[in-house]
Amino acid sequence: MSSIKFYKSDIPDVDTVDSFIRRETDIEERVETVKRAWAWPYKIYRLECNLPISKMQKAVQEAFDNFGWHGFLIANFGEGYGEQDLRSERLGGLSITYNPDFKQSDIDINCQTLGNRKYNLPPEMYAGKRGNYIFEQVNIKDLRVEFFQIVNNHGAGPAWDFIHEKGIVSKEVWEEEREYYYSWTYNPSAQNQTGKNTYSDALGFNRLTPACQSGYLGEVFSKIPRTIVRGRIVEMMSGDLHWHRDESFYMNFRINIPLYFDESTMIATEMQEMYMHPGYMYHFDTGQPHAVVRKNDEKYKRINVILGVCPWFDFIEEEQAWVSNEYYGKIHPVEMFHEGLLVDFV
Repeated sequence: MSSIKFYKSDIPDVDTVDSFIRRETDIEERVETVKRAWAWPYKIYRLECNLPISKMQKAVQEAFDNFGWHGFLIANFGEGYGEQDLRSERLGGLSITYNPDFKQSDIDINCQTLGNRKYNLPPEMYAGKRGNYIFEQVNIKDLRVEFFQIVNNHGAGPAWDFIHEKGIVSKEVWEEEREYYYSWTYNPSAQNQTGKNTYSDALGFNRLTPACQSGYLGEVFSKIPRTIVRGRIVEMMSGDLHWHRDESFYMNFRINIPLYFDESTMIATEMQEMYMHPGYMYHFDTGQPHAVVRKNDEKYKRINVILGVCPWFDFIEEEQAWVSNEYYGKIHPVEMFHEGLLVDFV
């Protein structure tokens, strides 16, 4: 079979690379042909990792020192939060990749993948106890794309109606607070924030950041045979990470490499929980609900490299084009992981 090739310029602005591939190729059929009994969607896979952990720890700290430690973006300026973006003090780090054509171009390229500006989204919908619950349900129910299209194009009021229609808040709560959300001033900056070159465009983040081009990190990442897409190096100092979904592993295959052993947290899917140990790397289908759950309040250092690679398509930088590779539709991404076809440090 001849390879599939398309240029970045071929992708309409309303599409992400992911959605364009799904619509314009036979990838859905290919997925069905390579499914294996062992590729169970809720299983957490663990493989030995031959990267020297102490060297990685030192390299990451040097990257933080040289390029900054950036908190996850909580809220955006201009909507009552002061004159600059509000970033987390407990959860952050550095981006592994960036998108040179990112629409929010004023965000430092070393933290483009650490959250997005939530235009028109009141914090009550995503922060605090109830906000976390709402945002968690939007993710678990796989409503994120539709939800943000409403938020970005119509505002907080219609988004609140949508949340009620999907059974996330009761009729009583919806009626009581509906006036407040409809009073939220619409910010037109939100338009066109769900397609190409936006935060939703996970495969658009495919160029190594300065932080990950230099030193030992540059040495490690430059040797990876597949295209690296949206990923990050994350330190979590406290709390947990709510239940959510990310991209399918057929598009963005995430490999989680812990640099320290944290006895206070576990990675969790709907069917399994697991402690993460240095010297190993972990994978599970991030398109399914997953979370980081806290087991106790002890303080441990927790830094993980969350590496994303595209298993079946390679990005040709010189041509600004995506091309299907020899594994497309033939070898399951999990099998590629086990055989060292995604990263060379298995």
